[in-house]
Amino acid sequence: MPKKIPSGAKMLSKRPTIEQNVKQILKDFPPTKGDDLLLIFRYWKRHDKIRISFAKFKDLLGATCPETIRRSRQKIQAQHPEFKPRERTRLKRKKNQEAHANYYGRGGFGLLDYLED
Repeated sequence: MPKKIPSGAKMLSKRPTIEQNVKQILKDFPPTKGDDLLLIFRYWKRHDKIRISFAKFKDLLGATCPETIRRSRQKIQAQHPEFKPRERTRLKRKKNQEAHANYYGRGGFGLLDYLED
């Protein structure tokens, strides 16, 4: 059975720990200060227990950045309604966006208002 993906709100609730983890990696592995992909590799290996060799990970260096793909999807969906997600997905994204805005002090609700039981 696939592992359940946490909501954006749950990910935000873990953010302080993630930031502490990133800080420690930056301290322990100075080359990660200037290389986000190396930082991601080290983070995944140390904290998410993802077992991938650096040689395989290097294959990803030539791959299209996931953020570029996400932004392209977002732009297409804004221009072409037929590619918009289901309503359930749209509502979940809205909820995560509100939790994110609140986390950074621009929302009207507390982070705990968005966490799922």
